Amino acid sequence: MNQNLIGKTIRNRYHIIEQIGRGGSGVTFIAEDRQCFNDLCVVKKLQPQSNNPQALDVARRLFDTEADILGQLGNHDHIPRLLAYFEENQEFFIVQELIKGRDFSDEIAEKPYFSQEAIVDFLEDVLETLVFVQEYGVIHRDIKPSNLIRRSSDSKIVLIDFGSVKQVSLHNNQQKPLNKPTVIVGTENYIPIEQVMGNPGLYSDIYALGIVAVEALTGKLPCDLPVDRQGELIWHDKLQDKSQYSPQLLKAIDKAICHYHKQRYQTAKDFLEDVRALKNKALLKSSYKIKYFTVVNLFKKNIIKAILFFILTITTLGIVFVVWQPKKMQYTNYANQDYGVKINYPENWEIRKRDDFFISGIIFISPLESRQDSFQENVSVFVENLVSDTSLNQYTAESIAEIKRLSDPNISDAKLTVLGSYEGRSIVYEGEEKGSVVKRMQIWTVHNSKAYTITYTAKPDSYETFLPTIKQMVASFDVF
Repeated sequence: MNQNLIGKTIRNRYHIIEQIGRGGSGVTFIAEDRQCFNDLCVVKKLQPQSNNPQALDVARRLFDTEADILGQLGNHDHIPRLLAYFEENQEFFIVQELIKGRDFSDEIAEKPYFSQEAIVDFLEDVLETLVFVQEYGVIHRDIKPSNLIRRSSDSKIVLIDFGSVKQVSLHNNQQKPLNKPTVIVGTENYIPIEQVMGNPGLYSDIYALGIVAVEALTGKLPCDLPVDRQGELIWHDKLQDKSQYSPQLLKAIDKAICHYHKQRYQTAKDFLEDVRALKNKALLKSSYKIKYFTVVNLFKKNIIKAILFFILTITTLGIVFVVWQPKKMQYTNYANQDYGVKINYPENWEIRKRDDFFISGIIFISPLESRQDSFQENVSVFVENLVSDTSLNQYTAESIAEIKRLSDPNISDAKLTVLGSYEGRSIVYEGEEKGSVVKRMQIWTVHNSKAYTITYTAKPDSYETFLPTIKQMVASFDVF
């Protein structure tokens, strides 16, 4: 296939628009999915070093590894979803979700330095993703600013480019040493010595992330920084204002970038615990200051002004109580011919479509209720093709077993219900989403060799609040 793919359509589906990256392993493009409403996606073409059989075997191994691991990592919110992968004319293609945003290297270039709050938030964001990745024994091996995208929609950091990944065996949460050195991959300045020697571990990604933090704080790469006799980077004196950073933060980053890997954090979970401790300490100090100054200022106020303010507040609240009436929720109908389903949903909720070879469906997402609201309640409607003779009871047993294995062993018993005029089952259980505990209600039915599943997800403390809305949605659901 011609190297210049711009303007061409691959597999009669992915129309290449522009090239956005090139590296040692391949070329990356933005494309339109002509079979899915021209949605934009990322197409990565793996570039074998040559066309000889040995080089093709190596390329095929890397390709299969990346696709397999992306499939294992599933639908984590901070990792681009795998949409498709295929080989064509001895060339290899991976299709992924396009993340709209800007890479972290742009932020480093624009800011003179990052505050403690900004760097702690950044580290927490990336480490939450790495904790999930490392649960699968996966080493990314190429963490750097350009592979960290701040998503435009919510300002969260998304980890991209899993083309250099490696899986290691984990036993009792300990890393099992590799039997033989691996191919040396990664980007100069961000890879530790053990990775250069071909023996990376989970701690190698910790080093790379720590180096990104040093670069954000100082604006300098390791090649521009001196090292001491033990091989440790000397960087504290490059901070523009060292007094604004806590010694605990600097110590944590120092531990992450230790030259000798056994002195580093061994996992992202260990690093994340210390980062969150820093954040909690900062919040505690901030809360104390606010409460202290509020009390002092209140005592300084004139008592007459305080009384007048109290009277005005009570009067206003009384007027609001009498006049204000809650607005009735307005619903809009959604129908999808491809899935053969229809449902009513709140008109101010966002709709996102998911359609790939794993599962098909729609997700309805509630708006944020305030600036402090950190979780958007959502309802998903998924359609799954089944083996023709799968019964409702068999599907129920398999679904509950899978939930117990992956999420909540204390799941409620399945209750008899009706979904879309057909007999169904419903369960309630707790799980985890984006690092938070969530409560889920799941309802499903089986009809014409398809499973139709509605899942309501909310924080436990807001679960009951949205339940009337969810019941309206479930009652309106129908299959056609």
